[in-house]
Amino acid sequence: MHPAPRFLRQFWADTRGNIAVEAVLVLPVMALMFIFFNVYWDAYRAQNLAQKATLTIADIISRERAQIVPNYAKSFVRVFNYAAEVPGTLNVTNFETSAAVIRVTSVTFTEGASEDDDGQVNMVWSISSDSKRLPEWTNATIAQIADDIPAMLDGDNIIVVESRLRWQPKFTTAMAADLLGKTTLDWFTARDIDTMATVRPRFVPRVCFNNNVSGAGAVVVACEL
Repeated sequence: MHPAPRFLRQFWADTRGNIAVEAVLVLPVMALMFIFFNVYWDAYRAQNLAQKATLTIADIISRERAQIVPNYAKSFVRVFNYAAEVPGTLNVTNFETSAAVIRVTSVTFTEGASEDDDGQVNMVWSISSDSKRLPEWTNATIAQIADDIPAMLDGDNIIVVESRLRWQPKFTTAMAADLLGKTTLDWFTARDIDTMATVRPRFVPRVCFNNNVSGAGAVVVACEL
């Protein structure tokens, strides 16, 4: 029973070593830790900036007095890119390939008829900078985010601003494959960062929407003051 503890004590007290052997063992671990922490921190930073950019857009819309037009969401893509520090996309012109997508929706709340009825969130209007990647909400689909919308009074109105940012890690999958010998690594693949902010209009009861259809002569105004 005594040799094992004595051996451990001797091993613990032994300070001899070989710097070349220790470097071979420690440096790969340190390199991997640096890579993973760099990717994790960059993702955390991108998430934080995207949330702040979305809140900035929501604050701007809350001060709006004029009617909203269909291209309104596209104009905020540049604002988002600047606030979120998205590289190389400040003056984006092709919104289908833009890293960021903005969706703005006006919703109201109708109180339930009984205590067991939680009420219903209704959509007034919804616009998106890219309808393919982030389709406009409808009365049939708005229920998907009803739980994320703050509690409202009967007839109350708020603006919901959503953003989706395509984030690409600085270390690509090819670089990770060369370092780790693997071809499929979730940490190093591009992914979407979704953020949402809600705000009440500051100066008007509701922010109105004016859909000016070019050449059709039709004007649809969604506004219930």
